[in-house]
Amino acid sequence: MAAYVVRRLLQAVPLLAGISFVAFVILRLAPGGPMAVYAQNPNMTEADMRRIEHLLGLDQPVSVQYVKWASGTLTGHLGFSYRTGRPVGAVILERVPATLELMVTAYLIAIVLGIATGVASAVKRYSVFDYVATPAAMVGSRSRFSGLVSLSSSTLPRRCTGFRQAASRRWARRSRSQTAPRTSPAPPACWGCG
Repeated sequence: MAAYVVRRLLQAVPLLAGISFVAFVILRLAPGGPMAVYAQNPNMTEADMRRIEHLLGLDQPVSVQYVKWASGTLTGHLGFSYRTGRPVGAVILERVPATLELMVTAYLIAIVLGIATGVASAVKRYSVFDYVATPAAMVGSRSRFSGLVSLSSSTLPRRCTGFRQAASRRWARRSRSQTAPRTSPAPPACWGCG
């Protein structure tokens, strides 16, 4: 068993290297390249562009750029945000608590719904519920339901509309006070079906 694990880990090394190379190439092939963000600024002079290009190491050969990029990624130095100028690692770490909260809530809802549906389907074997729940569970386990949840929440009866709007406002207010993105339209319970 240990030999199998070691062999699989060794096979993963060239695969990860290939994926990182493809990701690097795709980033370089973007329209305008890495300097496109700076080129959009009308106050940016050619000297400023060259200085930034040198600071980012874009004036070096592509092979050197790739090695620096890959080693930086492996060591956790992900560079600086073009938008804020802050380290990307710090920006990602800010979002981790909200992401974990969303994931845990979604998984708990999915587990509760899955167990309840499974038990009900086992108790009422060969019933209409069983024939409907089994394919629904298959489809649900293989696809994201977020679009369906959004659609169903927009078609709720009128008496539920006030609750839905209050829940959305409460979640939006809460997300602004935390590090979650401000565009969260609904509580994490809506994502539990995904």
